[in-house]
Amino acid sequence: MERIVKIPPSMMLQPWMGSDFTNDDLVKESSILEDYTHKVIGTVPLDGETVVQIEAVPKPDSAVVWGRIVYWVRRADTMPLKQEFFSERGERVRVLTFSDVRKVGGRTLPTRWDMRPDAKPGNSTTVVLKDAVFDRPVDDEIFSQRNLQKR
Repeated sequence: MERIVKIPPSMMLQPWMGSDFTNDDLVKESSILEDYTHKVIGTVPLDGETVVQIEAVPKPDSAVVWGRIVYWVRRADTMPLKQEFFSERGERVRVLTFSDVRKVGGRTLPTRWDMRPDAKPGNSTTVVLKDAVFDRPVDDEIFSQRNLQKR
């Protein structure tokens, strides 16, 4: 088609390429650190480990997609295990779980991500990270309109 498609904010919650991930999951237009207020809401056992639950609530003037996000983080090494995404009405919309923790690109991180939408029981999308390179410089020219049109 050789045309540029700009994704408007209204499309950020749309599925990415038919998956259970959204355009916002890839773009991350908002900042979890700057646009949300955080508080620990609990400590629970999970698979024999202590897990801290952290609630992220959007700041009043933040332009964000979710009404709140609850993070489940392993206390021992701060490894993310799960994220629960809630609408502005407080309803849980989907759950992202992380597993298969191993070393990739010199960093230890979960290499399997499973997104499960609550509205579609039995549905899920899995992303498996096979390899990664971190901290490699990227030339600004890569993201120019001219270069993106060539690809």
